[in-house]
Amino acid sequence: MLPAVIALCRKHSNWLIISLLNFLLGWTIIVWIVCLIWSFVSGVKQTIIIREEKNKEKK
Repeated sequence: MLPAVIALCRKHSNWLIISLLNFLLGWTIIVWIVCLIWSFVSGVKQTIIIREEKNKEKK
């Protein structure tokens, strides 16, 4: 369950799928390694907010 815990702690966008695959097929070494690598791959969605400030200078 290590890949599932890592994905959940890193707030991976696919943590549920990683957890299910790890739970159902984690007994196979290949799937466990794939889930482990997938849990470390960037899965965090970042939102960039750009704010424009209006100049309040009087002319």
